[in-house]
Amino acid sequence: MKKRTAITGAVVTALTVGTSMAVLPSAAQAAYACRASEVCLYQDWGLKGSTRVFRDLAPGNGIADFRFYTYTNGANLNDSVSSIYNRAPYPVYVYEDGGFSTGRKLMKINAGQIVDFNIHTALPNDVASSMGMVSR
Repeated sequence: MKKRTAITGAVVTALTVGTSMAVLPSAAQAAYACRASEVCLYQDWGLKGSTRVFRDLAPGNGIADFRFYTYTNGANLNDSVSSIYNRAPYPVYVYEDGGFSTGRKLMKINAGQIVDFNIHTALPNDVASSMGMVSR
């Protein structure tokens, strides 16, 4: 009887662990498929990881000071954005400093453009602090 109980327990444990692992997304999977009229910021390169989505943006508005926004996982956007997909119909500017300050680095992301921030872009990885949209 003890042997049967032990085997049953082992099978249930294996099924539980296997099921929970199958439900968890891997880090390599895309976090969110950015849709038309959205600007999507991703915590990881290649449009992966946790996401922050801005919808229906209008030119001329200061969209976001990243210190006041978080990804879907609760982590703060400030100095942590690794990739962006601009599906809005207008370009956005991403700034190194909060408050849309042009005193330091900034980068224009055109409509439809995907960018992985790295050492070869105007803004390196994990330094973006704010974003604003401009008209064409």
